[in-house]
Amino acid sequence: MDAYLRIAAEILGILPDGVALLGSDERIRFANPSLAKLCGRAAEELAGTGIDELLVRHPDAPERIELRTAAGALVPVSVSAAPLGAHTDAVGRVLVVRDLREVADLRRQLLVSARLAAVGELAAGIAHEINNPLAFVRSNLSQLDAIWKELAILPSTPEHGELLRDVDALFEESIEGVDRAAEIVRSVRSFAHAGSAVRESTDLRPLLEDVLHVASGQLRSRVHVLREYDAELPRVICAPQQLRQVFLNLVINAAQAVDAGGTVLVATRRDGDHVIVSVADDGCGIPPDLIDRIFDPFFTTKPVGVGTGLGLGIAHQIVTSHGGEIQVESTPGTGTIFRVRLPASLPA
Repeated sequence: MDAYLRIAAEILGILPDGVALLGSDERIRFANPSLAKLCGRAAEELAGTGIDELLVRHPDAPERIELRTAAGALVPVSVSAAPLGAHTDAVGRVLVVRDLREVADLRRQLLVSARLAAVGELAAGIAHEINNPLAFVRSNLSQLDAIWKELAILPSTPEHGELLRDVDALFEESIEGVDRAAEIVRSVRSFAHAGSAVRESTDLRPLLEDVLHVASGQLRSRVHVLREYDAELPRVICAPQQLRQVFLNLVINAAQAVDAGGTVLVATRRDGDHVIVSVADDGCGIPPDLIDRIFDPFFTTKPVGVGTGLGLGIAHQIVTSHGGEIQVESTPGTGTIFRVRLPASLPA
């Protein structure tokens, strides 16, 4: 009989779920290590504790149960129970307590993903609506410019000549501004487009230019952007929409890490049968005690309401799914560099 008890104790010791044996007075007689760890207390300390001291039930939401830890935190759990002993003469109950924090995190992640999808659809619609009037403005400006050039050949005084040059410059700047706005709209539409995960041979240089166009609102006014693209860069087999998301996240993070007048460098190079895209900044850097956590879902060093903590985690997942890897080097006060290494599409 002792051998069976030892085996039972070993099984309870390795179970990932918390298990408590309750007496008829609803107090814990035995708790396995998983339950003790979940509570943040030693298993011996739980002996004699009333189960109602640990579990918090919500009358307005019966399905919602939380476990109060030694630190006072509330952990979402699910609880199942069964009589301990014969059904007609039960001496207590056995409770199985399962930690639902991972499920709750996944639920929040799905909610954020749904919101991002909704924002993407909205952005696509807005970009489409903006694109139409931009096309009219561009067409009208081009016609006005052509008419103006015909009028400019008429005899004029020196004063008129200076005015003509000023108007020519205004037309050029206006057309350039409309073209820039149209390019940003096209980039936003390519990002917002749901697309598919179908992979294709892709040149990363124009893809990175799309990213910089989309991020231009956060870059142009306060950050110096440098580019170092390898002229002989091989193509990669990828889902372009997904890699745009990766690089946009890295570029925006870099822009937010630097002070006004700082520098963000986007570079590409070939590394054997791989392509490396690096995004570097000369900003505040990442503390050594945090750098191992930056790819964890929901971990962020940004203030509440500024970041969800999902960006780098999703970027890591996307790069890994492409058979690549993402690395980071950072020195506090000096800057950070992220390197994305992807398999190149080389000729057979």
